[in-house]
Amino acid sequence: MTVCVAALCKDDDSKTAIICAADTELSRRFTHSLIHMKREYLAGKWNALFAADDLSHAEALLEEAKVELSKVDVGKFAQVLSALRIAREAVLVRLAGDASLPPGLSLGDFYQEGRKILSDLAYQDVWSRLAKFKLACDLLIFGFDDAGSAHIAVVGDEAPTSYDRIGFHAIGSGWVNAIGILSAHDLSPVDSWRETAYAVLAAKKAGERAVGVGALTLLWKATDADQRIQVDHEKLGDLVDQYGLIPAAKAKADLKKELAKVVLVKKSGGA
Repeated sequence: MTVCVAALCKDDDSKTAIICAADTELSRRFTHSLIHMKREYLAGKWNALFAADDLSHAEALLEEAKVELSKVDVGKFAQVLSALRIAREAVLVRLAGDASLPPGLSLGDFYQEGRKILSDLAYQDVWSRLAKFKLACDLLIFGFDDAGSAHIAVVGDEAPTSYDRIGFHAIGSGWVNAIGILSAHDLSPVDSWRETAYAVLAAKKAGERAVGVGALTLLWKATDADQRIQVDHEKLGDLVDQYGLIPAAKAKADLKKELAKVVLVKKSGGA
C-alpha cells in the first residue's frame, strides 16, 4: 500500500504551512499518468495525498471531489468539507451498486422493485453486499483557505474529518507507525517547518516497516503562496540517520542548530 503524512507548522515568516511526505510505491493497477506521485491537485489551494487498496476507488473519489469542489467556494474550509462529504456519498453509492447488483439492475430499481425482480435469497444477498461495501481508499486533504490558514482533513470510507486541532495525520498501511512517531515528537502547529519536516520524514521512515511502503520519499512544504515546494529529504535524512527517529532529549538543542544550517528547500521547485 503506502504511507502519506501531513502536519501543520509555521513557516519562516510565521505564517502557517504544511509539511507532507509520501512514498512512491504503487500497485500496477492504475490509469492516471501521474498517480505514482500520490499527490493530486483538487481545486484552489487544495491538494490530496492518497492511499488505496483499490486504486480505482481512489481515482473515482478524486474525480468526484474535483467536480463537487468546483461548485463551492473553496476559500471556505467548511464548504470544502461539505463538498468532500457529497463526493464521498456519491462515489460510495455508485461503487457499492456496481459491486453488489446483478448486471442490468440499477440501485434505484433495486430499492423500488427488488423484491419483485429477485428471489428472496438474491435480494438478501444484494442487501448484504451493499451493507458490507467499503471504500478501499483514503484521501489526506491539505490546503489553505481565503485567510491563508492551513488545514488538513481525511476522507475515504469514513466521512470527512478535520485534523486541524491535532495538527497532523497519516494514511496508508504505514499510518500506525507514522502516527506513533509524530505523537512522540509532540508536534504542534506552531512548531517551525524545519522541526516539523524532520518529524514528518522520521514518521515516513517508520512507516516503511509496514507492508507495501516504498523506501523512496517525496517531501514537500506547502504555503499559502506555493503548495509544491520540494524539501531535500536526502539532506534531512542524513540528520534523521544521525539523531534517530525520536531524538534524545539532550540532543535536541544540537539538532535544532543543525536544522538551521542545512539548506532544505530545493531550488528546482516542486514536481
